Amino acid sequence: MSEHLDTRTLGELVLDRAPWPEADPRLAHVEGCAVCGKELAALRRVARAVRTATAADLPIAPPERVWHAIVHRLADPRA
Repeated sequence: MSEHLDTRTLGELVLDRAPWPEADPRLAHVEGCAVCGKELAALRRVARAVRTATAADLPIAPPERVWHAIVHRLADPRA
């Protein structure tokens, strides 16, 4: 296999949704291709971060005064 795997295929591998036997050439490609291997590793890091995220990891909303300032600036044609 000479072409790189697409992101969807790599995502299926990360999410363990790829129903492929171990002899599948796509798996051999990932093992031998630095580009696909790097992309797969990055997707695995993202999946791990999402799976282990807690409420403390989520962003908090800015204070109400920030939204008021944004609305004020957008309404002011001189801003």
